Amino acid sequence: MTLAIGILTLICVAGALHYGVPFALRRWQVRSLAARAAREHVAVLTYDDGPGRRLTPALLALLGSRGVRATFFSLGRRAAADPDTLDRVRAAGHEIGCHAYEHVSAWHSAPGLALRDARRGFRTLERWMDGAGWFRPPHGKLDLATLLWLRARGAGVAWWTLDAGDTWARRPDPKFAAERLIAAGGGVVLLHDFDGAEEHDAFVLAATRALLDAAESHGIRFCTLGEWIAR
Repeated sequence: MTLAIGILTLICVAGALHYGVPFALRRWQVRSLAARAAREHVAVLTYDDGPGRRLTPALLALLGSRGVRATFFSLGRRAAADPDTLDRVRAAGHEIGCHAYEHVSAWHSAPGLALRDARRGFRTLERWMDGAGWFRPPHGKLDLATLLWLRARGAGVAWWTLDAGDTWARRPDPKFAAERLIAAGGGVVLLHDFDGAEEHDAFVLAATRALLDAAESHGIRFCTLGEWIAR
């Protein structure tokens, strides 16, 4: 009985470290990001889950018309299926980071699968990424094994401070993120550039336009994550 309790205790401690350390680190880093963005009046537009054959080019046109560069966290499987669109993202001067290959959540999969998915994503996306690259964990979930691997390769973990709500079950007004950005004084905004329903794509474009307008009128400057933060 004592041995069984000891083993169970070790398992619980290992699990707490495996998921708890990255979770605590995320909370600290998000607070630090938000505070720095407010001090420096900086905004970073980030787009996950692409590229999308329809939405990504539309975003490139909108961002290009305003002279703003963003950071796109692409899925390896979508990049492999549509490399031409990602080539256009890169050619337009935007930053490309990794969002894994299949979008495996570290908290809802067998041990090791999230790390394998992240490594496959980096291999697929390396032709478009600068140096070690940035990694945005799928669903915002990270485990210790993946975190240590990212640290070993010199890759940064890219969190966000504001969610525009384009994937929420009930989407807010497209101006929601812009209003929050102004109230916060800056921040890292989460949006998605996969091809979804017409309503989703229209929302992402409208929210992006609102963010651009609001930042310009309040003296908040845009940059890519890599321009702003050294890994």
